Amino acid sequence: MPFNSVTGRLAGKASRRGKNRLSNMLRNKLNVLLDDSLESINVAELTNREKIDFVKSTLPYILAKYKFEDEQNSNSQKRFNVRIIDDSNNT
Repeated sequence: MPFNSVTGRLAGKASRRGKNRLSNMLRNKLNVLLDDSLESINVAELTNREKIDFVKSTLPYILAKYKFEDEQNSNSQKRFNVRIIDDSNNT
């Protein structure tokens, strides 16, 4: 039987790979452990450096990563002025 889009689609539907239960259990346990750890942190006892490190390490997981794109420059074409100057400074 040749492999084409029809047979590929059929093969993709019947997955022989089992569910990854271990990673789900591990993820749940880590979530519980993390929640308990965060609740036990007394922010008043942290130094300023520890507070900054905590914020730096947690922000990437809280905030979405946005790709900055200058809309004004991306929608309009850039114009260049070219002047040719000879040896006697004539344009």
